[in-house]
Amino acid sequence: MFGYVNVNQPELKIREYTRYRGFYCGLCRSLKDNYGIRSRLSLSYDMTFLVMLLTSLYEPDTQEKHVSCALHPLQKHLELRNRFSDYGADMNMLCTLYMAQDNILDAGSFKEKAVGNGLSALYRKAFKKLKLKYPGKIERMEHWLARLHELEAENCTDLDTMSGLSGHIIAEIFTPRNDEWTDELTALGFYLGKFIYLMDAWEDIEKDQAEGKYNPLLPIYNKEDSDHFNEICRSFMTVVMADCATHFERLPLIEDVEILRNIIYSGIWTRYELTLNKRNSEKQTDKASGNSLSKERK
Repeated sequence: MFGYVNVNQPELKIREYTRYRGFYCGLCRSLKDNYGIRSRLSLSYDMTFLVMLLTSLYEPDTQEKHVSCALHPLQKHLELRNRFSDYGADMNMLCTLYMAQDNILDAGSFKEKAVGNGLSALYRKAFKKLKLKYPGKIERMEHWLARLHELEAENCTDLDTMSGLSGHIIAEIFTPRNDEWTDELTALGFYLGKFIYLMDAWEDIEKDQAEGKYNPLLPIYNKEDSDHFNEICRSFMTVVMADCATHFERLPLIEDVEILRNIIYSGIWTRYELTLNKRNSEKQTDKASGNSLSKERK
């Protein structure tokens, strides 16, 4: 589920991108301080968006530093960190653990299972800590995850149901407290979670078909008419993100709101465009190769 909630960097001002990276670095520091240096392997831009969103909404005291780190030892960079950086680190670890478990369930080879089991072992200690800290949240998330896996095993292809289960899981992540903004954050997270699920299914469709794995989009997938398939999927995701944006705009966000809008309206499509361009390029290559073979046969 990681990697879809990102910025469209060329559309940001230098100052805006510096702040975005500052929150990313603050999240990285929180992961290291709370879970050890190896936890940085799970660092996610998706959770950077969450930290920035909650920071803009609740306006906590944010520590601003210029620091160097192991990855950038020679040049100091901005680091922005507050209590939501720690919350984002917690959710980052939780999602990473669930992804590792998902990899085990989906694994088609011994190597894939070994990688999944290795990640689970790495984060098991962190999970015990998180379960004590967020018992209700984790219980609800595991309920939705169990239902998701159950319906996947039944080969359910109801896109609204399947993406909605993912939506419930992400909604939990986007609600750190119960207050007057809980309903809007829940709805925002729900629709963003639906989008992530649909995007993930769309991106994996070719691989899942080739490997005989579950994918709710398989009934409407036609490789020979992939343009139509892509249009249908994009329309599904556009409707979902329109709902997500509606709830986003209802939040009283001021600071960094343009960066957040960049992500909501543009950044979340960058992975889609990259994948689509790659597929179109491969299609053109295959077509050219096929034409060459036809000429040779003649």
